[in-house]
Amino acid sequence: MASFTNVCLLLAAVFVIGVSADSTREFDYFMFVRQWAGSFCSSHACPLVHKHGFRFTIHGLWPNYKDGTWPEFCDSDRTFDEELVEDLLPQMDEAWPSVYDKNEPFWAHEWNKHGTCALSVLPSEHKFFKTVLKLHWKYDLAAALRAADITPSPTETYHKSDLVAAIRDMYGVDSLVHCDASGHLSEVWMCLDKELQPFDCKEDSPGRCERVKIPPMPNTISGEEEEEGEEEEGRSA
Repeated sequence: MASFTNVCLLLAAVFVIGVSADSTREFDYFMFVRQWAGSFCSSHACPLVHKHGFRFTIHGLWPNYKDGTWPEFCDSDRTFDEELVEDLLPQMDEAWPSVYDKNEPFWAHEWNKHGTCALSVLPSEHKFFKTVLKLHWKYDLAAALRAADITPSPTETYHKSDLVAAIRDMYGVDSLVHCDASGHLSEVWMCLDKELQPFDCKEDSPGRCERVKIPPMPNTISGEEEEEGEEEEGRSA
């Protein structure tokens, strides 16, 4: 059985070109990546993902270049220190969990690989994580999909274009919807400029994943009842 990491690596090979040879070059924009953990957690144990209905979780905020490459691991002297974000840990546990059994290595990877390349905009570890959390709450993907009657279902299949349209209707921009090899929703990517304002992403996989399933998280309910009940590596890591 392919792991969630292998799926992400496959997406990486399909959707992007490669790492820039010059990580000191100033980046052009951010890719803000959220994941739908239900596609993985519906068939795997995910002890750290809170199974509380229709909510996406954060994967990361990744500096990118317009030519399709990206910088990574830009400052080896500024490795992740959990004590620097101690006040954010409850929020990170909730919104930015690993689908495996430890959060700290996941957060460390996202900071070391991507956060250290964003220092011109987000100049500290605390600023990076706090800003990503705020962006996650501001651009609530589940709220956008729910407004278009798109919710997790064990049987329903949606047109990818309908997911893109639902997010556009709420936030005014086109995003990228990615699925795994089984056609299950894996991630949604939003493009943000260096002022952290969203702009239209250019479709990176025409013809792929035209119909999408959104498997529910285990032990949750779906649809209106769910709404009432609630209020990782390679390039894609």
